[in-house]
Amino acid sequence: MFLSKKVIICVFSVILVVSLGCGGSDSKKERDLSFGVNLIKNPSFEEWTDSVPDGWKARMIGELSSKDGTANRVKRSSVSKNGNYSCYISGDDTTDKWIGLVQLVPVAEGHDLILSSDIKTESLRKESGHNAYSNVFVRFLDKKGNRVTEEKRFADAFLQRYAGTKEWFRDEKKVTVPPGSHFAEVGVLSTMSGVIYFDNVEAVLREEIPWETKDTRYITFYYLPGHPFPEGAIEKEAEAIEDYARRIDLEEIDGKIHYYYYPNEEEFKRINVVDNYYEGVKWEKKEIHTMKENEDLVVTHMLLYDLGFPPLGLAKGLVFYLRSFKHGWNPHKEAKEDLISKKIEPFHKTILNSKIRNSDLSTTIPAWTSFCAYLITQYGTEKFLKFYREADGIKDAKSFSELFKKIYKRDFNKVDMDWRLWIMRYEPKGESVPMP
Repeated sequence: MFLSKKVIICVFSVILVVSLGCGGSDSKKERDLSFGVNLIKNPSFEEWTDSVPDGWKARMIGELSSKDGTANRVKRSSVSKNGNYSCYISGDDTTDKWIGLVQLVPVAEGHDLILSSDIKTESLRKESGHNAYSNVFVRFLDKKGNRVTEEKRFADAFLQRYAGTKEWFRDEKKVTVPPGSHFAEVGVLSTMSGVIYFDNVEAVLREEIPWETKDTRYITFYYLPGHPFPEGAIEKEAEAIEDYARRIDLEEIDGKIHYYYYPNEEEFKRINVVDNYYEGVKWEKKEIHTMKENEDLVVTHMLLYDLGFPPLGLAKGLVFYLRSFKHGWNPHKEAKEDLISKKIEPFHKTILNSKIRNSDLSTTIPAWTSFCAYLITQYGTEKFLKFYREADGIKDAKSFSELFKKIYKRDFNKVDMDWRLWIMRYEPKGESVPMP
């Protein structure tokens, strides 16, 4: 068995025959579920009957294929990572029907499914009009065999896409099984010209990670047994975020923020099935995965997530305005220095997100933060949040200015000028740390 070293988990199996479409209890314990083992039959393609490997089914990927035309080639190959055979799939610029090999395995919602395979490619390339799917894929199905997601793509997740010529390498990915799933259709496919070989395909259902939790008003904190947050870290993070919420009269948010704390890189890599550590963020789920005991920048963005997605200047301005209190940063002081140095452009020139990203953020963010603080101080929090919410999705200066005039009853460029005059008269008091 070619079970990844990253999947170091106990093998647990409850045996009960289950067939696709059967009724009965939905309990995980009453279904045929095996954890910590490869669920794929004939994963190394050693046994074949006629032209199809045992345990696999050939399936035309109708979503990607034309009604008529030439199909790609799927066959046994003696070019293998180990053993005698592998699966060979090839196509060319005339191919417009795509056949994949699939297998159905039982899964449990909320658990992680670890997909992996040994892969070799030869002159693999995307042709005009073709899709670039050459990898292992998975589709999640309910107990009747219907897809549980509304994904427009033909599959719910893939290993990374490949191109060119590469000798044997192994790729791996963790996919969380979505709600309502009873089965996963795992497949191998190529919709590109050239050749790809698959060997030692794995789909391993992992036991749930035994996270310990602590709930606060806006955040649920997660940590591993024996590896709690450092003393006081949870309270420090929770109190900061609760203070930020109070400052803008934000009573509730739609679903808590999930803060996953990892004690070291090895645990992060093992649990997330990656080769290197990075701070992982899943915005729609409001999840952060980090080794930092406190991370108020990302978490503040998550606090505001339900308010919408206005242009970056407004979004960053509000986030850094809130964080300035905890960190002791004075954005007005920096903005005044930059204004005197003639570094700050008129705000209407940095409405577009691309303009913000390409700007000097050490100048742009303090300017927008100071401007947001000015709007809140001069016109009130309620009006600012109304403007923030209604600016959701705005992508151009004209629409932004029109909405500003609707909410504030004043011309945006005129208020920009008022802010500049106010800043020039502003006299900072006390010390200020650099922008946090």
